[in-house]
Amino acid sequence: MESKANDLKTIQILYKALLAGQLIFAAIITFLVTTGRAPSQSTSASNVFLIVAVVVALACIPAGYILFRQRIEVVKQQNDFSAKLEGYRASLILQLGLSEMPALLAIIMYFMTSNQSFLILLVLLFVNFLNLYPSRNKIVKQLELNSEEEAMLE
Repeated sequence: MESKANDLKTIQILYKALLAGQLIFAAIITFLVTTGRAPSQSTSASNVFLIVAVVVALACIPAGYILFRQRIEVVKQQNDFSAKLEGYRASLILQLGLSEMPALLAIIMYFMTSNQSFLILLVLLFVNFLNLYPSRNKIVKQLELNSEEEAMLE
């Protein structure tokens, strides 16, 4: 049982590390842009980059949710609890990666253009990422764990 509770903590630490990486990167880039150490592009290039960033976000975020749901449906059929957790972790990593990619792209494009519209997009992407936090209750609900399996997560 001990290792299963550790598995939950490992999943949560992974999530927090990915979130922290985005936040630190965004803070560094924001500092560089506000101090004038970032390159500046023309307005037309900035608008094209903004459209690209929005399209990538609109493609990746729903894809992450859809792929996560599809994979979780398969994982729920597993009889072995360890296999369920491993499948959940793999599914979550895929979803987090697809959610993190547009955020990193928005940060890079903000650096390249200094267009603050990317910060608005970034805030929306961070809100989405925060919604993906793998809490114990969320895992129990998503995997439809029985009471015995639920107790193993404590």
